[in-house]
Amino acid sequence: MGQNDRARPQLGIFQATNPGNLKIPLTWHSHNRACRPQADASSKELSAGLLRDALWLRCESWKQALRGTPLLCLLTLSGLCLLAGALGIALHGTLSTFCAAMNQQCSKLLIAGPLVLLVTSTLAPTIPIGGEGHQKVLPWIRRQMFLTSKIILLLLLAFVLSEDLCHPVSLLLPLTAEYLQILFFVILALLALRWAFLDQGQRCTHCVALLAPPARVGRPSHILLEWNGTELACRKGHGLLSIPELETSWRSSSEWIHGAASRLVG
Repeated sequence: MGQNDRARPQLGIFQATNPGNLKIPLTWHSHNRACRPQADASSKELSAGLLRDALWLRCESWKQALRGTPLLCLLTLSGLCLLAGALGIALHGTLSTFCAAMNQQCSKLLIAGPLVLLVTSTLAPTIPIGGEGHQKVLPWIRRQMFLTSKIILLLLLAFVLSEDLCHPVSLLLPLTAEYLQILFFVILALLALRWAFLDQGQRCTHCVALLAPPARVGRPSHILLEWNGTELACRKGHGLLSIPELETSWRSSSEWIHGAASRLVG
């Protein structure tokens, strides 16, 4: 082997020599190139996992922030009204036809709606407010505004659903469809308003948020002399709703205790 052959690098073993006479094997470069796709794939998987975790945490924070709030209730009812309206447009074919049909039946809504509301509000249970809750005007206005908005959306939803249900019948029997629509509207409105007043009774009188799940208080054997019933507490500590087991127990009717320290929230 000549001198030139000894100076020439062997391609199968060494790639080159640097000024410091540090010889870098060619197999190291091959191994480095082979590991790069794996490192890129693992980094992409890590980024995707971190993104999914961040989205999940963000959704959970929104869920906890909106859970039981009046805003979530009104948004849900508005979404149901939009779905019912979209179904009505699909059944009628065009938006103008659907609006014309709704305008024809609008007078019945203005007559039947207040009557149903009067009957339902008369039969709705009332919850006395203890402590200083009855002296605060702003929470009362907040409760009434939320209840009014909820009733309007529920009546609108019942009206649109009654129109959707009776539209196939109106193509064959128009007169029968009108009576059926009134009947369906009254039934749906009664059920919806009944739920509205029951839901209102399960909410805090201050922040109008849903109360925590009920917790048992007392023993059935202490029905006459001690507390016996259930309590629903506000998650923000504004008070609790006391519901007796029987009228002869520690309280004759349900009562909201404003500002009471609750041990039920958790």
